[in-house]
Amino acid sequence: MDRAQAINAVVDLSLQPPPPDSHAISQCKTQGLASLLDQPTSVTPLGKVKGGSLERTAGLDVMRSIAIGLVLLSHTLNLLRLKFHVAGWAVVSGYFGVEVFFVLSGFLIGRILIEVLQKDASGPAVWNFLRRRWFRTLPNYFLFLAINLAIAAHFGGIPSGLWRFFLFLQNSSATAIQFFTESWSLAIEEWFYLATPLLMLGVIRFGRLKARQGILLTACAVLLTVTAARIALAATRPESSWGLDFRASLVLRQDACMYGVLGAWLSIYLPKWWERWRALGMVLGLIGLITALWTFFCFVPVKDSIHGKTTLFTITSLSIFLLLPALSSWKRIGGPVGRCFQNLSIWSYSVYLINFRIFALAETYVGKNVRASTTSAFAICAAVIALVILLARWNYQLFEKPMLKLRDRKAEPRAEKMTELSGV
Repeated sequence: MDRAQAINAVVDLSLQPPPPDSHAISQCKTQGLASLLDQPTSVTPLGKVKGGSLERTAGLDVMRSIAIGLVLLSHTLNLLRLKFHVAGWAVVSGYFGVEVFFVLSGFLIGRILIEVLQKDASGPAVWNFLRRRWFRTLPNYFLFLAINLAIAAHFGGIPSGLWRFFLFLQNSSATAIQFFTESWSLAIEEWFYLATPLLMLGVIRFGRLKARQGILLTACAVLLTVTAARIALAATRPESSWGLDFRASLVLRQDACMYGVLGAWLSIYLPKWWERWRALGMVLGLIGLITALWTFFCFVPVKDSIHGKTTLFTITSLSIFLLLPALSSWKRIGGPVGRCFQNLSIWSYSVYLINFRIFALAETYVGKNVRASTTSAFAICAAVIALVILLARWNYQLFEKPMLKLRDRKAEPRAEKMTELSGV
């Protein structure tokens, strides 16, 4: 296998969508469902301002850190497959990492989108939301697209269909992505960011509904429609691919993010109910995730089963959604542990974009050392993880953070504060 093939031979594992940095959002005062449908409700950030500095929500930092940790574990196990039989576990850990990011992204973006539409359900307001969102995700995306192109050119292979990556249509190809493979989840996220506010604005304006009604109606309609479409495709085309036709589908995975938006709506408009569900939601969510994990080994291979193409995605997303009431109310973790979770959460987008290529290069150049002994295998994996985190930190400080400051330079004070707290 030549170097170019080795670079792209790494199994297409579950990667996360660009993580919106992890600050959370606080609950609003309200007077029950009836008053919510008639009274305007303000949306306030979960994070609090203390002593002039912004505090993060620890539970969401932990959630994001676990998600990016699962992605790193996925690629670590994929490298260790050269020595051990762990390829299956690599797929499982990556799958759950991605799903956590989908739901969490929907929750945080949903909070901001609800504030935008509640304040001004208009085309200019939605455009401003999209502009700020794209300023958050696109600079890093195109930076690493260029880096991956440079690496591909060095190894002698510029991919065909490159134009798809500029329009986030790489998932629409009939073949598996062999270049910048982690970008499949970014494509799902970007189309979610574009389609969701436009759908909600259309429902609100043409249905002559209040923002809170239109947002809830849109979220429920998307959840039901996408779930039904996934079931219909699995039933009528049993030969369809779990990866290409379901997991990486630009349309059939929009429900994962929308579960997060539904959580945002509930946390804002039914905060007392949201609080009461903290303990029970955590228990049910963990049971659901354990059930989803168990089915990976009961339906063998899960990718070829009807369950794997339909209910597995629903169970996973719903279970993560149920964890949100407890995690979004977990405000602080003190000491070095809290700082570790916070930093990993802040750097997670950069970690996501960097780690796959570094692991692929490690397989190309030191794969034989991984095969040589257990000690060298684990030492190489530890070194790669350390390098990924170091590079992610540098990228955040030198590129990602300056781009965010540039975006916020002319932002409205309220919108800027909201963005700093939510990290998106």
